[in-house]
Amino acid sequence: FACVPIDTHVWQLVEREYKHIITGGTKTLTKRVYAEISSYFLGAFGPYCGWALSFLFAAELPRFQPRLPLSLQLSLRSRKKKKKT
Repeated sequence: FACVPIDTHVWQLVEREYKHIITGGTKTLTKRVYAEISSYFLGAFGPYCGWALSFLFAAELPRFQPRLPLSLQLSLRSRKKKKKT
């Protein structure tokens, strides 16, 4: 599973954006869930799965958000507003 290192931040991203790939509805990062996430990214992005995950992770960082397409920036802002309320 070395293709995709999964930490707390990645787990939160998957929970929010890719919840459909996890079977059994768990609230913790188990070995099975780790394997499902890794398998999904490997299947979707092949040898570029690590790069894809890095891109998704970087898009979450405020300093990189101005570089994202405007529609994605607005979506992220909207999500943050909902989270605050």
